[in-house]
Amino acid sequence: MRAEVRRALNFQAMVIASRGSEAKAIPAYNQAASEFDTSDDISVKLDRYAVLLGVSSRVLTNAYLKCRPAFETIGDDVNVLTWEDGGWPKGANDSPFCPRFLFTKGDASLFGRNMVSLIGTRNPSEEGKHLCIETVKALGKKGLVTASGMSIGIEGVSHLASLRYGWPTMAVLGTDVGSYYPSEHQALQERIAHSGLLVSRFSPALSMQKWFLALANRLLCTLTRATVVIEERDGGGAVSQADFAVDAGRTVFLFRDVVDNDALLWPRKLASRKGVVVVDNPADIARYLLPEKVSRKKQGTLGSGPGRQLSLF
Repeated sequence: MRAEVRRALNFQAMVIASRGSEAKAIPAYNQAASEFDTSDDISVKLDRYAVLLGVSSRVLTNAYLKCRPAFETIGDDVNVLTWEDGGWPKGANDSPFCPRFLFTKGDASLFGRNMVSLIGTRNPSEEGKHLCIETVKALGKKGLVTASGMSIGIEGVSHLASLRYGWPTMAVLGTDVGSYYPSEHQALQERIAHSGLLVSRFSPALSMQKWFLALANRLLCTLTRATVVIEERDGGGAVSQADFAVDAGRTVFLFRDVVDNDALLWPRKLASRKGVVVVDNPADIARYLLPEKVSRKKQGTLGSGPGRQLSLF
């Protein structure tokens, strides 16, 4: 077993031994890492781990034996990252729910690219699907990488559009990188692993829970520079996800047609928050994130008419 996998295994055993509390396991693991090599088998320092965690050696041993078989299935194509690694994505640190380890499959160099998350409803309209595709095209042409979860709807459309045009895409999963949810997206997930990047905060020792999706969505927001809400209903999950992105200091983009839709309440409420930008079209997002230097003469010809103006609320 690789050293980084053993570290993650030892940490996962600590989480299980503390009844699923990462808040308890993280400081205990951090102290252990400052004292000795946590890539050794947990039995080497079992008693010390147990003392730091405040559990008995027996409880910790049972937790370790419970999760070890799942970790033995981790293949060489899965990269395990920890805070101390040079490749750790610093954006993840902006969340109060920052994971101690990340499991990735694919091109981890994408962490160094400008990425934008596209989120929205699981039941998009045809107009919503079209807007999502046009947004992917506008961002991809400027070298921006799109990212999303793996849900049915806008997120799936975003990934498929990126792959269709030959651009990489990042998917942040609500399962471990070797599992598939929803199952309908198994083939899509495998394509992303080959042509993009899969990211998960969950080890294969964990059984997927619905609340994992909320943690995955928050990780997605912090790993990307900005978030675009394509289409969503009042009370939809993308709305709370966008609120979290603003709280994490990320820019959130809304389309003016959505904000002006009197049938929806959430767009105007969200647009009133500092850090939310209302745009007329997808190209405006790329211009905002990658402003081009233009001469004063050219600036005079741009104007501020429809399709040009960006509104910051």
